[in-house]
Amino acid sequence: MKKYLIVLLFGGMLFGCEDANTKKERFFLKGNVKLNEGQLKDAINYYDESLEIDPNYVDALNNRGIAFLKDQKEYKAIEDFTLIIDNNPDNKDALFNRATAFLDVKEYYRCLADIKVLISLGHHEPKVYMTEGIANTELKRYDAAISSFDKIIVKNPNDAEALTNRGTVYYYQNKYELAIKDLDQARKINPDEANIYNVLSLIYEKKQDFENALDEIDKALALQPRNAYFLNNKGFLLLSMNKPEQAEEFINESISEDPLNAWAYRNKGIYYYQIKNYEESIRLINKSLKMDKNIVDGSKYLGLAYYDNGNVAKACETWQKGNNQQLLDSLCNK
Repeated sequence: MKKYLIVLLFGGMLFGCEDANTKKERFFLKGNVKLNEGQLKDAINYYDESLEIDPNYVDALNNRGIAFLKDQKEYKAIEDFTLIIDNNPDNKDALFNRATAFLDVKEYYRCLADIKVLISLGHHEPKVYMTEGIANTELKRYDAAISSFDKIIVKNPNDAEALTNRGTVYYYQNKYELAIKDLDQARKINPDEANIYNVLSLIYEKKQDFENALDEIDKALALQPRNAYFLNNKGFLLLSMNKPEQAEEFINESISEDPLNAWAYRNKGIYYYQIKNYEESIRLINKSLKMDKNIVDGSKYLGLAYYDNGNVAKACETWQKGNNQQLLDSLCNK
């Protein structure tokens, strides 16, 4: 969960005619009330009024940026935070908020550039290293991500979010016992964090412990029943158990919740492979790879669909491109 910085100002009693400063502050304070109430459009309108009076009013720019961010208008938010930084490159609130916005729009290197400035200015708060760790995780720079989360955990061994994130990175590195240790500790601290159970389920699936995997993903879904990633992961787990009919429902629900999740299309392709509809499997796995060319096991399953559909040459070409050496050796290099 992202935490946004909101700097509230408290004006004194107003008497007689308002001067420009008093007027801009009044609009600003009204904007803060609307922002805290979640009425984002009204908040933005009030900040606009304040900025009409003083276009360089830093607190109004910052909070309007926060409102844009919460309203999923990330690039408008970035514009506001950049206006502040252009005038004051050391403004820590604007730097952190812009880093958060860059993270939201998947501009991870730009996010890390702002974080680097913050750290160079002496800001070592947990949220700074948390953002750095998440960006490095998305870039698959796993050792760097672990280093970021370590800095938080050294100072606070009971930071459940940092433990969960570090455990997730250990899972990506196939260090399952280290991952389970972190996730179990995080669960004791915050048993209501659904992602703990989701990652534990993925680990147990890799270990072929399907009973525990199902138990953990069901715990995650009990906390967040409409989470697209959890639904998709339960679908994949059921596919791993060779239960395609049960899996289809969860994968379809996942796509309904998030039609841009490449993993769900990969899993739908695996579903069609298991029921021997190879043409549809090929179409969907190709779609997933166009959305994310690095999707795990995409080339493996795509090649299997080609192979069982009778196109051995295309299967071997796919495995060659995807470095699926075991399949190449067993089915192509005979």
